[in-house]
Amino acid sequence: MERSFLIMGFSITGKELWIIMVLPQLLLREQIEKNIFNMCKFILYTLLHFVPGHSVIWVEKEKIKSHQKF
Repeated sequence: MERSFLIMGFSITGKELWIIMVLPQLLLREQIEKNIFNMCKFILYTLLHFVPGHSVIWVEKEKIKSHQKF
C-alpha cells in the first residue's frame, strides 16, 4: 500500500526538529487530508506559539505539495 508522509518541522536555536506521521494513502481523501493538516498545524502553532520561524510542510510521495509558514 502506498503511504504518504505528514512532516511537521520547526527550528529552535538553529536545530531542526521534525515530527513525522505516516498515513495510509486511503486516508488521504481531500477533506480528511485538509482536516489532518489543519489539526497538526493548530497543534504546532499552539505548542510553539512563542518560537519564531516554525513551519508546517506537507510532503506526499517525496514531493512538497504545499508549505505553510506561520
